[in-house]
Amino acid sequence: MHTTIIGGGAAGFFAAVNLKEMKPEMGVTILERGQRVLRKVEVSGGGRCNCTNTFKAIGTFSSHGGNIPDLSAAYPRGHRLLRRLFNHFDHRDAFAWWERHGVPLMVLPDHCVFPASQDSHTIIDCLLGEARRLGVVVRTGQTVASLDALPATDFILVATGGAPKAASFDWLHALGHEIEPPVPSLFSLSTNDTELKQLMGTVAENAIVQIPGTHLRAQGALLLTHWGMSGPAILRLSSYGARVLHENGYKGSIVVNWPGVEEGAVRETVAQLAQGHRMRQLAHTAPFGLTSGYGATYSRKPSAAKATRAGATSGKKTSTASSTC
Repeated sequence: MHTTIIGGGAAGFFAAVNLKEMKPEMGVTILERGQRVLRKVEVSGGGRCNCTNTFKAIGTFSSHGGNIPDLSAAYPRGHRLLRRLFNHFDHRDAFAWWERHGVPLMVLPDHCVFPASQDSHTIIDCLLGEARRLGVVVRTGQTVASLDALPATDFILVATGGAPKAASFDWLHALGHEIEPPVPSLFSLSTNDTELKQLMGTVAENAIVQIPGTHLRAQGALLLTHWGMSGPAILRLSSYGARVLHENGYKGSIVVNWPGVEEGAVRETVAQLAQGHRMRQLAHTAPFGLTSGYGATYSRKPSAAKATRAGATSGKKTSTASSTC
């Protein structure tokens, strides 16, 4: 019996190692298009490789006698599929798997889980070492354009990951598989708002960002840069709204709740500041952890700005971004 795995990334190696552990007599070969395997693992998580998440920041619900995370809060586009998969192998299983294979882990305050070494090469060395120990055959420089061209095998596992163009999956579509057209995801926003750019380096630690007219919203740190907005909140929103933004030609609005609290709480805090500091201007205070520079610029009124998706060529894709205090 033999299994051919197409794709030498984290998914391909993880599948190969588990397959050999569960069925040692199975022959397993990994085919990788590039000259190096696990390249994305090396750069993921800023070179530290985030392995999983504790999901303690979101709620849970009971399923099959145990509690699993309410994945709709973290993966609004794929939570139903992940919920089914989590019934068989969830974040706790992933945590135990890495430590069982010699990778001590650590949990950061944001609930992300990294190798204790804080080095992605620890993960790479683990996967390569286990594959080598179990006799997995790894072949690089192997481009697969058709399954008919593969050597004789009993099972085929496709772990190629994403691709920027749907044509890359034509060979799978020809077999009857439904292919979702790929669209950009995980991008920051650039803007022509000069006042916003003057706040470069400012971080709103708990901002809420939302695409008006949708249920798409994200919360977290928002970083103002010399080109616009970035940080976890913006990246999450771009992921949640990837298809909506694409369908609208990256033209639309984004609403930012800078302090990340309800309007009533903002009004109450401002009223308290006014009562206790009657001779002081709001621009010279820093409520909700916002910098005084933010207050000077944005305590006046909401602003509108032209924005482009980061990476859009020559700024061809523009959108209107409104920020509200």
